[in-house]
Amino acid sequence: MLDADGFEWDEGNIAKCQKHGMTQDDIEAVLFDIVEVAPDVAHSQVEARQLAIGRTPKGRPAFVVFTLRAVDEVI
Repeated sequence: MLDADGFEWDEGNIAKCQKHGMTQDDIEAVLFDIVEVAPDVAHSQVEARQLAIGRTPKGRPAFVVFTLRAVDEVI
């Protein structure tokens, strides 16, 4: 299970999700119920990307590529 406080989406990510018939909610749900995670070494030249395999809330198999980023807290 992913321990995250939120997700950051840009226009490119949103368009890719829609192209594959996935909503942002579907993908976020997959990331909270991951079956398998592995590093995406083939596409990680700039930052460490991860590959996740899981299912949407409706049971659709899903393959998601993501990057974990730390967010600085300002108090």
